[in-house]
Amino acid sequence: MFGLPPSLAYMFWSNFTFAFGMGLYSFLMPAYMRSLGATPVVLGGFFSAMNLFSTLILIPGGILADRCDRRTMLIVSWFMCVPVPFLWAVARHWTHLILPYLLFFGSMFANAALGAYVAGSCDPKDVGRNYSLTFAAFPLGSVCSPAIGGWLAAHYSTRAVFYVVGAFFIVSAVLMTRIAPQRPPVHSDGHLTLKGMVTGIKPRLLWICLAFAVVFALLSVTLNFTTPYLQDVAALPLAQIGFVSSLGALGAALLTALWGRLGDRIGFANALSLGLLVFAGSLLLLVRSSLLAWIGLSFIMRGAGDGVRTLMGAQVGRLSSPEELGRHYAIYNVLTGIGSTIGPYVGGALYELGPQRPFTVTAALAVAAAAAALVATRRVSRSLRIGEVDDSGP
Repeated sequence: MFGLPPSLAYMFWSNFTFAFGMGLYSFLMPAYMRSLGATPVVLGGFFSAMNLFSTLILIPGGILADRCDRRTMLIVSWFMCVPVPFLWAVARHWTHLILPYLLFFGSMFANAALGAYVAGSCDPKDVGRNYSLTFAAFPLGSVCSPAIGGWLAAHYSTRAVFYVVGAFFIVSAVLMTRIAPQRPPVHSDGHLTLKGMVTGIKPRLLWICLAFAVVFALLSVTLNFTTPYLQDVAALPLAQIGFVSSLGALGAALLTALWGRLGDRIGFANALSLGLLVFAGSLLLLVRSSLLAWIGLSFIMRGAGDGVRTLMGAQVGRLSSPEELGRHYAIYNVLTGIGSTIGPYVGGALYELGPQRPFTVTAALAVAAAAAALVATRRVSRSLRIGEVDDSGP
């Protein structure tokens, strides 16, 4: 399928069904938590804490990804998610969501194994293409499910949606069992410790991952406050919020698989900057109009801009040798996880100051980040050209 190796084809469909399940509830969760007594500050603090937890658990996960069978890690991770939506469905207070969310975010220990498995399943020249195609399943799976989730919530209940989500998570976990085993290449045991993970990392890769962490922070600031904004300011019912969320997934689905090719054509930094500008434009459009058509367009743009996540993940694979994949993806996931931890907390604080604040502030910072990426790339290129001239001199 799409020229993917068999194991990546199974992974694609596993990701697709998992994303379909997530799409059913993800936009509903902030509203559900508010109905269980959570305030905007609680929302921001809750998801920041969960992102911090998932970031910390990435460290042992990265060590294991370079030591253990990656297939086993992925199967354990996927089955950890199976009971989560059923536990959400029986919650009666937002604090009752802590345990299932710990289980859900704890399953992310295998994120490094996931990226390493994809990169390790193909030739280096195909990493960008196969990585983008495999992870395009997430936005593709989310195209219709938010609209369906909104309809189910409006006609039945949010709790009923969670039971449907559980069924899709079960199917996704079963599909993940069909991928082939993949053990990492044998290398020095020095990489199998926390110190070994950090030492020996190329400074260039470390700086790139730090820059990616900033981008992830920007992408996460408004993530959990879009639904509250559409309820509080635009006065949209859940069914319409589900519809525009599906449009956002459509934008991501149309462009996520193309970001890798675009990066090859115009350069990684140019593609990343373009994605950030599209993302910033989507936020400004959202707060400038309450018309459903313009809100829908802003969601399409936002989904397209959010697709740069796969562009960044593929870049890590390109800069890593096969024996370093697990370690490098762990560093990447830890640093971007820190960024994702900071974003929701900032979003909650800004939302308390005014519902539009998270969107306008993030848009301005995204434009600044896009400009910084272009300036930094040009300076590096100029330094390399100067170095070449100096090396060729007498």
